[in-house]
Amino acid sequence: MARISRGRTIREFTLGVLLIPITILFLWFTAFGGSAVHMELMAAADPSMASPGLVEAVRADTGSAIFKLMESYPLTTVFNLLIVLMIVLWFVTSSDSASFVIDMLTSGGDTDPPKIQRLFWAGTEGVIAAVLLAAGGLGALQAASIVSGFPFAVVILVMMYSLLRGLSRDDLIYRQQQWFTTEESAEHNSANEFRDEDLLEGPPDIVVKPNK
Repeated sequence: MARISRGRTIREFTLGVLLIPITILFLWFTAFGGSAVHMELMAAADPSMASPGLVEAVRADTGSAIFKLMESYPLTTVFNLLIVLMIVLWFVTSSDSASFVIDMLTSGGDTDPPKIQRLFWAGTEGVIAAVLLAAGGLGALQAASIVSGFPFAVVILVMMYSLLRGLSRDDLIYRQQQWFTTEESAEHNSANEFRDEDLLEGPPDIVVKPNK
């Protein structure tokens, strides 16, 4: 995320990373969550209607509720395959991003670390997740995530403080629709039609050759 956001403003970064995903999630949960609630309320109000069984599905396994909801729509198999594909893509991209960050950190900040090393970290993440799932199921994996994430929350707070300190000291100079960090940088990169006027020596002398 930091690499593709280089050169963008904080406003653009916030819009792309926070507001757009939140808007998509809001529309997603509003559409499908509202449909599920509507189905359950209609079944409870009308005894002649069969219950879709969404409440029981959520109580049994939260992850299977979306597939139970798709049974009420046409093309159930197609939608189920699409949902599985989206889940796989989410896991793959998340694991690849995490492996890439860990790979850069263990390579001393190298922005192009070895791919074999990234493969090692991705495999390690998968093995740890599989062991936790086999040992205690999803509860053990969630507990391990919370325990390991708590120290990182302290690190995030320190990073937030550092960001505020850095922004308070960042006095940018706005010139010709661009931001510069120093006066020297602004002067050097700004267009100035009189920059080289001291090199001009006037028109060349006209030498008149006498007629022979």
